[in-house]
Amino acid sequence: MTARQSAAMDRALRIPAPAEIRAARLEAGLTQAAAARMCFASIRAWIKWERGEHPMPRVSWTLYRLMARQATYQTILREINEDRNLPRTVSC
Repeated sequence: MTARQSAAMDRALRIPAPAEIRAARLEAGLTQAAAARMCFASIRAWIKWERGEHPMPRVSWTLYRLMARQATYQTILREINEDRNLPRTVSC
Protein backbone atom coordinates (compact mmCIF):
# COMPACT_ATOMS: atom_id res chain seq x y z
CA MET A 1 0.00 0.00 0.00
CA THR A 2 1.37 3.39 -0.95
CA ALA A 3 1.57 6.35 1.41
CA ARG A 4 -1.27 8.06 -0.48
CA GLN A 5 -3.49 4.99 -0.20
CA SER A 6 -2.67 4.68 3.48
CA ALA A 7 -3.57 8.35 4.09
CA ALA A 8 -6.87 7.89 2.23
CA MET A 9 -7.68 4.84 4.35
CA ASP A 10 -6.87 6.77 7.54
CA ARG A 11 -9.25 9.57 6.52
CA ALA A 12 -12.03 7.14 5.64
CA LEU A 13 -11.65 5.13 8.83
CA ARG A 14 -10.71 7.96 11.16
CA ILE A 15 -11.61 7.95 14.81
CA PRO A 16 -13.80 10.92 15.83
CA ALA A 17 -12.35 13.55 18.15
CA PRO A 18 -13.92 13.89 21.61
CA ALA A 19 -15.30 17.34 20.73
CA GLU A 20 -16.91 15.89 17.60
CA ILE A 21 -18.57 13.13 19.63
CA ARG A 22 -19.96 15.60 22.16
CA ALA A 23 -21.12 18.03 19.45
CA ALA A 24 -22.97 15.25 17.60
CA ARG A 25 -24.74 14.20 20.80
CA LEU A 26 -25.72 17.75 21.70
CA GLU A 27 -26.92 18.41 18.15
CA ALA A 28 -29.26 15.42 18.52
CA GLY A 29 -30.45 16.71 21.89
CA LEU A 30 -29.49 13.50 23.67
CA THR A 31 -28.13 12.71 27.10
CA GLN A 32 -24.95 10.67 27.33
CA ALA A 33 -27.01 7.67 28.46
CA ALA A 34 -29.39 7.93 25.49
CA ALA A 35 -26.51 8.32 23.03
CA ALA A 36 -24.72 5.32 24.53
CA ARG A 37 -27.86 3.17 24.16
CA MET A 38 -28.05 4.08 20.46
CA CYS A 39 -24.73 2.38 19.75
CA PHE A 40 -25.09 -0.39 22.35
CA ALA A 41 -22.37 1.04 24.59
CA SER A 42 -22.25 1.65 28.31
CA ILE A 43 -22.69 5.14 29.69
CA ARG A 44 -19.18 4.81 31.16
CA ALA A 45 -17.74 4.12 27.69
CA TRP A 46 -19.56 7.12 26.20
CA ILE A 47 -18.25 9.41 28.92
CA LYS A 48 -14.70 8.18 28.31
CA TRP A 49 -15.07 8.78 24.56
CA GLU A 50 -16.29 12.34 25.13
CA ARG A 51 -13.46 13.04 27.58
CA GLY A 52 -10.88 11.58 25.22
CA GLU A 53 -9.83 8.91 27.72
CA HIS A 54 -10.41 6.19 25.11
CA PRO A 55 -10.86 6.43 21.34
CA MET A 56 -14.37 5.71 20.13
CA PRO A 57 -14.40 2.65 17.85
CA ARG A 58 -15.29 3.56 14.28
CA VAL A 59 -18.11 1.01 14.23
CA SER A 60 -19.70 2.64 17.32
CA TRP A 61 -19.39 6.10 15.74
CA THR A 62 -20.93 4.87 12.51
CA LEU A 63 -23.80 3.14 14.30
CA TYR A 64 -24.47 6.18 16.47
CA ARG A 65 -24.59 8.49 13.44
CA LEU A 66 -27.00 6.16 11.64
CA MET A 67 -29.27 5.69 14.66
CA ALA A 68 -29.30 9.42 15.47
CA ARG A 69 -30.08 10.10 11.79
CA GLN A 70 -27.01 12.29 11.44
CA ALA A 71 -25.84 10.25 8.46
CA THR A 72 -27.38 7.95 5.91
CA TYR A 73 -26.06 4.63 4.73
CA GLN A 74 -25.08 6.27 1.45
CA THR A 75 -23.17 9.01 3.31
CA ILE A 76 -21.22 6.43 5.30
CA LEU A 77 -20.34 4.49 2.13
CA ARG A 78 -19.25 7.69 0.39
CA GLU A 79 -17.02 8.62 3.34
CA ILE A 80 -15.40 5.19 3.31
CA ASN A 81 -14.77 5.29 -0.43
CA GLU A 82 -13.92 8.99 -0.70
CA ASP A 83 -10.44 9.67 -2.05
CA ARG A 84 -9.65 5.98 -1.94
CA ASN A 85 -7.82 4.55 -4.89
CA LEU A 86 -7.35 1.17 -3.31
CA PRO A 87 -7.49 -1.96 -5.42
CA ARG A 88 -10.87 -3.71 -5.41
CA THR A 89 -9.24 -7.07 -4.87
CA VAL A 90 -6.28 -8.16 -2.82
CA SER A 91 -3.60 -10.05 -4.67
CA CYS A 92 -1.17 -12.30 -2.88
